[in-house]
Amino acid sequence: MMEFTLSRVALIACGAILLAAVIVPVNGIYDSMEEENMTEVSDSIASMLDSFWDSETDTMHLRGWDILPSADYGLVLDGHKVIITGGEKDYLSLTEHSTGYFELTYNDIVDIVRENDSLTITIQ
Repeated sequence: MMEFTLSRVALIACGAILLAAVIVPVNGIYDSMEEENMTEVSDSIASMLDSFWDSETDTMHLRGWDILPSADYGLVLDGHKVIITGGEKDYLSLTEHSTGYFELTYNDIVDIVRENDSLTITIQ
């Protein structure tokens, strides 16, 4: 009976060690995937602003919940910089055309207007 109990204890200990050895690499993979996805979000927002500038449209309505992944994140436009803030790190992309300084949160609705050589942004 004692051998059976000791074998089960050894089996549980080996299982815990094996589980701990697998969790660390998997956690690193998920962290790198999150970073890549947030970089893609920042790049796609910058690309959207550049595409808007090159289009024939003068006004674009933008809702924060349509472009930000969750309420934990925010968007900062500063000159040629597009910055996704929140989480542990900020994600930066660049645009061709300048904007003024502006912060967009998840629940904001804004109008982006093309004027002269820059984009102006107003909250609705």
